[in-house]
Amino acid sequence: EAFVTVYNSLSMSYCDPNFRVLQTASVIDSENITVSGRNVLRLELAVSGTCRNGCDPNSISIYELPIQNSTEGGLQDIVVVDPERRLQDANSCYCAAEPIGFRAPSESEFVRALQYYVTS
Repeated sequence: EAFVTVYNSLSMSYCDPNFRVLQTASVIDSENITVSGRNVLRLELAVSGTCRNGCDPNSISIYELPIQNSTEGGLQDIVVVDPERRLQDANSCYCAAEPIGFRAPSESEFVRALQYYVTS
């Protein structure tokens, strides 16, 4: 539930032009591993969702390639669903002025936001 909530909130905050929205995320495998001397829980998830602009929801990534890390600090401000973002029709949506970026979040941005969400 946290995975879907945080991802959808970030996607809306970024004003993702593909309007990627997750519906489900299920753990299909987990393992405790050691990374740099720290115990880490590795999770493998199966996610399902929708997108627009003719994208194939079975082949599009939920993450954008990291162009720049635009979420340094202040994660509490972006892990909130933006009520101003609306899908107008099948071809257009509008967002609040000055979204974080016109793209989906990168994986590292999402992981940091998820960590903040589950630890606060």
